[in-house]
Amino acid sequence: RRFNGTDVFERIFTHIVWQAIEKGLVGGKYLFTDSTHLKASANKNKKHNEKREVRVSHYIAMLNEDVAKVREAKGKKPLKASEKAVEVKDTRVSNTDPESGYMHRDNKPKG
Repeated sequence: RRFNGTDVFERIFTHIVWQAIEKGLVGGKYLFTDSTHLKASANKNKKHNEKREVRVSHYIAMLNEDVAKVREAKGKKPLKASEKAVEVKDTRVSNTDPESGYMHRDNKPKG
């Protein structure tokens, strides 16, 4: 709770990734992701809709800067800048576990 609303975890993660890059453990040639879903205390009937701002993370902004530098070095035109730095989305928020997310699959039976 002490670090809620801060980017301390993202900064720690970024620092660890940079250490792995420096040691040669991360090359960037291949990308593997983990799409594990964890069960949350998110009763589908106890929710409310809320408008939330979705911001581009600092990490994505850094990646975009790197892409722009590479494109410039290769003599390519820069990519168009995204006009939406902040987007407002209407999302479902659980009353019992606001940090959880809802997962929906079509044609999945209830229960």
